[in-house]
Amino acid sequence: MRTLLQRTWAMSDLASHRHIEVALRQDAPDIKAVLLESGMEFFEVPALNSKQPSTSFKLRGQEFHVDLLTPAQGAETGKPVYLPHFHSHAHPMRFLEYLLEDSQGAVIPFRSGIFVNIPHPARLALHKLVVCRPRPLAEQIKARKDVQQATELLNLLLEDRPGDIWIALEAAHAMPDKFLAQLAEGIEQLPTDLKQTIGEHLNSIPTRK
Repeated sequence: MRTLLQRTWAMSDLASHRHIEVALRQDAPDIKAVLLESGMEFFEVPALNSKQPSTSFKLRGQEFHVDLLTPAQGAETGKPVYLPHFHSHAHPMRFLEYLLEDSQGAVIPFRSGIFVNIPHPARLALHKLVVCRPRPLAEQIKARKDVQQATELLNLLLEDRPGDIWIALEAAHAMPDKFLAQLAEGIEQLPTDLKQTIGEHLNSIPTRK
């Protein structure tokens, strides 16, 4: 279970609903300031479009990075969205609510430890299969990475917690038809044995009436 949480955290992003009801100090620092001044040697990754604010931060000398995300609403523009409650911009992502609906606690091993909420590993794996499909040609490396990470998580879950995958697949049926269509396409990118196991279970779940 520890390995599974470590893999999930390493793949995770900082996500938030567009609107949340929460009390914040008026002088609360923005997320960018928190990361850059954390002492963990984060640096800001410039956006591809130099006119847009960055929504990504990386640890110097390591693969670990933090992406600020928010559920996409309306037409897809890819433009960062300003989140007033975090005083920061975030990248809009389709179907992010699927991850936000089910999270679990974890601790970042830094100093005395930082408590965070991370996506449920099974939902994270399935969501990666969903978002890997619409990526443009310029982002095919990221798409392949999505499939690789989903494969690693699903294989770990099949060994120790297969029921988590089945529950996540059932929850997927409450999502829009486009989500299910992209999930089915993403499953086709998995290795043969894994594709058959996950695909058969997805198809065995009764469809919504």
